[in-house]
Amino acid sequence: MSDLPLYRTMQDDEIDQLKAQLKETEEKGRVLIAMCRDLIKARVAELERDNAHQRERRNADRDCIQKMKAETLRKQAEAVEQAKYEHALTARQPDGTAGQPFQDGFYTAAEQYDTFLDRYAQRLRQQADEAERAGGE
Repeated sequence: MSDLPLYRTMQDDEIDQLKAQLKETEEKGRVLIAMCRDLIKARVAELERDNAHQRERRNADRDCIQKMKAETLRKQAEAVEQAKYEHALTARQPDGTAGQPFQDGFYTAAEQYDTFLDRYAQRLRQQADEAERAGGE
């Protein structure tokens, strides 16, 4: 029985060592969890920056497309106006008169065609204005 106090002392020492190891392991676990939390926060921030950048690029691309659409529509309107001008030069009678009366309140077919071209050019310009406004939103 004389070994019993020595055995208890050894057990107490072993328990103390295990408690110290547990405490050390718990501390390492807290450090690892904190490191993981910091890494996750950094990754989330990085992804949010990337998403914001991609959104900005999509918006810029959309704006660019709308501007190009508006520019194309304006060029089409200019081409229609040029066609009207060229038609006006060639639609007259050799003596310079406009020709014979036509239908729907127009004096001549040339007048009717010119009015159609005017309306078409105006519609193209309105569409160009709408495209520009859509790009600015």
